[in-house]
Amino acid sequence: MTGRDFERVAAAVWAGNWRADPQAKQWVGRAVAKALGYDLDDRADKAGVKQLIKYWLGTGALVVVERQTEKREMKEFVEVSEKVE
Repeated sequence: MTGRDFERVAAAVWAGNWRADPQAKQWVGRAVAKALGYDLDDRADKAGVKQLIKYWLGTGALVVVERQTEKREMKEFVEVSEKVE
């Protein structure tokens, strides 16, 4: 992974409302996979995407925030950290 790879991921995350839950339709892993060319139907690629998300959450590049959905339910979303901007 390079800084340029993360820049592509950050742009994809900024462009949408991405959820932390891998079972959500708008799971942040979909944005990561699309930005980096991973196939989420491939088990190894999906595991790699999960590891990348875990890594970036651990470094603080991505953060989990709780906010309301359109249905006024509180859910966890993933955003790019303000420190990265």
